[in-house]
Amino acid sequence: MPEPLFDQCLEILANLKEELKSNASNDLALRIKQGKVLAKIKAEAARGQTQKAYEAAGVSSRVATGLINLGKSEIDFRNVSWLTYAIALELIKNTTPQEAIDEILSGDELTVKEVKEVIKTYQNVKAKAKPTQLELLTKKVNTVRAVMLDPKVRKAIWEMEDAPKVSPKLRRRVLAALHPDKGGDPELFNKIEAIFEEISNK
Repeated sequence: MPEPLFDQCLEILANLKEELKSNASNDLALRIKQGKVLAKIKAEAARGQTQKAYEAAGVSSRVATGLINLGKSEIDFRNVSWLTYAIALELIKNTTPQEAIDEILSGDELTVKEVKEVIKTYQNVKAKAKPTQLELLTKKVNTVRAVMLDPKVRKAIWEMEDAPKVSPKLRRRVLAALHPDKGGDPELFNKIEAIFEEISNK
């Protein structure tokens, strides 16, 4: 980042730090501004500039990471007046389901503890939900892709003295799952079929 622009960013961070000191409620809007500036610096900074920015903002690298994530978040916090910085950090986590975010932002005022309980409830529901047929097929295809197309795995199988025979039943099941008629990738299907042929003819 060019020095003049970097100096401007440092000045903004220093001003925001002073505003936060004088703001007893630790205003979320100021934290979001901090995060946006820090995110810009981190994306464009030269060596050593990032740490200077953290110092100007008066935050540790751990706190800065949370602020940066907050600044980059696409969640619209503007219409929720009771939202605090601590709650916003819970909402932007990758593990927070979208349904939980929607409920929290559209409901009555909650404490951090209550927010965590709402999030946990939705996480438990998501964990217990039965996977769809498409999800099961995707998982199966990805597993086959990772194992059967890995050169190291193929080499290990090929160089074994007694190469394992792929049972006709297993072969039919895998190829049925990958078949283009069921939405499978034709190229992947042909590769897997060729691999089975190689192993079977060994």
